[in-house]
Amino acid sequence: MPTYNDGHGYNLNSAAYPAHTHTREGIMEVTLDIAAIASARAAASATALAIGDVLEAIKLPAQCLVLAIGVEFDGAGDAGLTAAIGDDVDTAGFVAATAADAPSNVCSVGTLAAFAAGKYYSAANTIDVLLEGAIPTTGNIRVWAKVVDGAGPIPVSTSPGT
Repeated sequence: MPTYNDGHGYNLNSAAYPAHTHTREGIMEVTLDIAAIASARAAASATALAIGDVLEAIKLPAQCLVLAIGVEFDGAGDAGLTAAIGDDVDTAGFVAATAADAPSNVCSVGTLAAFAAGKYYSAANTIDVLLEGAIPTTGNIRVWAKVVDGAGPIPVSTSPGT
């Protein structure tokens, strides 16, 4: 089960928060167009996608709290294809294997998944998509993460006793 982090065919973000926002929380997302990924991998002479492959979908910066993960399937996926959402510790930690060949939306909050209540990352990491059940060739999988920035300056008190 190889993990691919080359971003062939999709926008693999950087491990930083969007520069246009001044809030400490936001949404990070990516759409995985499986046909485009397969085509880009072939054009780059990279290994073709197979059952059990993992795509690093969203890079997370250090010191962040992932409150929720969502996944949306357009229903055009290969018959039998499922996708689970997790990280390097648990490939289905946020969302258990879900059929990619039927339109659906799943959110990690309120599920029985290991990270259903969220997860804190002290070091940079990634949100990963595990592809199982069928050789992935078609369909779109949109993955989003509600992320809180825990990094930042520690306030320094200049008053004695505080």
